[in-house]
Amino acid sequence: MADYNWEEIFKGKTEKELVDIYKGKSFLDFEAEIYAGLELKNRNCDFNKIEQFHIAKEEKLKKEIADFQNLDFKSSGYLKKQIIYSLGIIFVLIVLITNDFNSNFRFYEALIYLVVFVVSILTSKWSYKRFVRKKEESIKTKIELLNKMNPLFRPSL
Repeated sequence: MADYNWEEIFKGKTEKELVDIYKGKSFLDFEAEIYAGLELKNRNCDFNKIEQFHIAKEEKLKKEIADFQNLDFKSSGYLKKQIIYSLGIIFVLIVLITNDFNSNFRFYEALIYLVVFVVSILTSKWSYKRFVRKKEESIKTKIELLNKMNPLFRPSL
């Protein structure tokens, strides 16, 4: 998520706008919705009318945590990318082995493809690790925000 100062942005919103944001009736993400809820809490809003949405947010976060805990390299889609890149390498190697090159240009072109596929495989694994790290940070932030609203909410990673 971009670095917005939601606390300052939401101070200028009306209570109705904040309730709509908190209920998810906007295109803002989960974190922004929680910040809207925190602003409503700071304004001593009657939480009885939006309690069901708070419970839904807690359930949504619990599901996200469970999905994250079950995430692995295979199910994330990164394995498919590596298979495609590996097939590309095999194809280029077959072309290199079976082709008698009329010019050096064709040989270097195939060699460049080979390098690109090898680099793609390496970066796929690195990008998966970066994805997991960002997802974990995002979930921790969401847990902290929900804990500010409801100290009894204590999920863990």
